[in-house]
Amino acid sequence: MTPSSSAVLSDLSGETAAAALDANVVELWRLICASLPDAEFHEDAEATWFITGSAVAPWLNQVLRVDFAPDAVDRGIDGLLAQFARRGVESMFWSVSSSSGPSHLGARLEARGLLRASSMPGMALDLDALADGVDVPAGVAIERVRDAAGLERWVRAYIDGFEMEEAAGRILHDAYAQQSLADDAPLRHYVGLIDGCAIASATFFLSAGVAGVWHIGTLASERRRGIGAAMTLAGLRDARTLGYRVATLYASELGLGVYRRLGFRECNEMVQYSTGHDS
Repeated sequence: MTPSSSAVLSDLSGETAAAALDANVVELWRLICASLPDAEFHEDAEATWFITGSAVAPWLNQVLRVDFAPDAVDRGIDGLLAQFARRGVESMFWSVSSSSGPSHLGARLEARGLLRASSMPGMALDLDALADGVDVPAGVAIERVRDAAGLERWVRAYIDGFEMEEAAGRILHDAYAQQSLADDAPLRHYVGLIDGCAIASATFFLSAGVAGVWHIGTLASERRRGIGAAMTLAGLRDARTLGYRVATLYASELGLGVYRRLGFRECNEMVQYSTGHDS
């Protein structure tokens, strides 16, 4: 997906990169929900949120952004929680980043009984600073997913690498299976293989003027060999070839050191709150 020059973000300042990062997150979930029969995606001036219809993991039902008036926070929180209750969703995430407000939103979520579940730094990278070579560990092959068989290998690596419930990973597989795998598609999946067995996953979403980095996972038995870094670099180099200048991601604790070594720098933070039910 080659972008027009006017659509490519080149400003790496914290506020601009953070806004593009959050926009990339919103657009990916918009695409996923459009591909799932029972999903709903809602966006207006006050809030962006979605429900996939699945109860297998809290990240499949989320509030992505809100901008409530300071004196209307509690009413806004209660109204959105009622939407999830309407669908029978007990386990969900509420994300709070620099795109959400007001400043005391997190405190009001906790007062309403939500629990602080995680905190992830948002990061951005100047793709022009990438090294030209990709050091792929011996015995590892990295392939771009181009067909249904490749997507099946990708989801196997994704589920096993993140050690998640099979049903949760299949939700994303089913959504991505509805999307084009052509060279000009905005979604680009990669799978790492050892002797034909899928051991690592990566996805890049080209939207909001940036290359969003998603689903970087490696089987526990294959970690600390540089496979995750190699998977990330392979997709980043492809995005740079297509004309993208900035890559963005939210980093897990496991991947933070890897991304810093690749040149990513923090631009914001996302705190996720949960309803406190089983995840």
